[in-house]
Amino acid sequence: VALPNTTKVAWGSKVALRGIQTQNKAIGVVLDKGPATRLNRVADLSPELFKEVCGPLSLGVCEVEVSYEEK
Repeated sequence: VALPNTTKVAWGSKVALRGIQTQNKAIGVVLDKGPATRLNRVADLSPELFKEVCGPLSLGVCEVEVSYEEK
């Protein structure tokens, strides 16, 4: 998972993801800080995580809810 620099989530943190349309849930690890915020994206997902949370890669983008516990 890649989250924008504006978030206070540290690299290596685990985040919970939920696909809005599918209601599928998964846990991801923050590995990067850099989705396209100019495109209004909250997170970049690995292909495997996208398939688990959203469905086929052919969707391209999907709405997800990202949550995490601050330490």
